[in-house]
Amino acid sequence: MQSRVPTYVTLKEAVRILGISYPKIQRAAKRGDFPTYRLFNSRPLVRVDEIEAVIEKSSSLQGGE
Repeated sequence: MQSRVPTYVTLKEAVRILGISYPKIQRAAKRGDFPTYRLFNSRPLVRVDEIEAVIEKSSSLQGGE
C-alpha cells in the first residue's frame, strides 16, 4: 500500500489549482473551515486535500452534484 504525501500550497496556489476566488478561500481560512500551517513563520500554507474535502462537503449540503 502506497501512502500519499499531502501537498502543501500557499493560498494563492490553492486558488489557481481549485479555481475559486482568493477572497473566498481567505475568508474560509480565517473562519477555520480548514487548518492553515506556517512553516518557519512563513506565509500560511494549506493542504489541497483538506480544501477539496470542505468544497465537497459544502456542495453536498447545498444539493450539489
